[in-house]
Amino acid sequence: MAQNLQQIKKKIQATKNIAKLSKIIELLATSRLHKSQHLLKTYTIYIAQFSNILIRLINNISFQEKHCNLANTNNGLFYIVFPAKGFCGDIGIKLIKKVNVYLSNHANYKYIVPIGGKYTNIILKGGKPVFQKFNIEQDQQKLVYQLLKIAKRLYKQKNITMISIAYTKFDSMLIQRAVVEDIISNNKYHKHDYDDFNYIFEQNVNDLYVDLLPYYIEIAIKHALINSHVSEQAARIMTMKNSRDNAYDVLFHLTNFYNKIRQEKINYDILDLINCTYSYNLTGI
Repeated sequence: MAQNLQQIKKKIQATKNIAKLSKIIELLATSRLHKSQHLLKTYTIYIAQFSNILIRLINNISFQEKHCNLANTNNGLFYIVFPAKGFCGDIGIKLIKKVNVYLSNHANYKYIVPIGGKYTNIILKGGKPVFQKFNIEQDQQKLVYQLLKIAKRLYKQKNITMISIAYTKFDSMLIQRAVVEDIISNNKYHKHDYDDFNYIFEQNVNDLYVDLLPYYIEIAIKHALINSHVSEQAARIMTMKNSRDNAYDVLFHLTNFYNKIRQEKINYDILDLINCTYSYNLTGI
């Protein structure tokens, strides 16, 4: 009986520690989320406007001019932004599933670049080779520069005509979606409803495209990294909240069970004492 009580007390203490740890991680994630949410909102508006201008610009350039001497290749560069750390639910697994489905339907992505933590070691479906890996925990500006450097080098060497990025998009605290977005894609070069735009490009359209394209790739990568970071923190907050609530439920049942066994032990000791006293009185008679 005493041994059972000691074991239950250890379980109660361990459950309390889990609840405290979950609360600490939740508070840290909340702090990081609040710091990044405003930046995400700003970047979302900015990249939408920039993309709108760039597509209007692209529609004034023929496909051959944009991809001169690139007709012999249809390869692509594929970035995958994974969560940096754990304790964030299943968003990493959902992203892997999304990427596997996408790559199975688009076989032209020759260069795969995973960015993140433990998920970068997972082998993608179909044995897609990894071109280069990056740790997301380093300085973001330095990371963006390294990722942009790969894209510029491959594009300049005429090895790719497509660039896409997969990441977890933040919709709300409860919803984070795995998405794949095209940064440069042949589909974006078809005519859209932008023929009647009022923009006046003073610089040569081809030169302007060459100047703006690297910057557009840079802000698209930044936007994906920020989105992934905010989604990771939001998912971690909800995961830790659920963990804390579950710990409190377990703690409630363990405490009741402990009190029940403790009361049974007290009752047993009282009955034992009464029996001993009764036996002594009978002996004395």
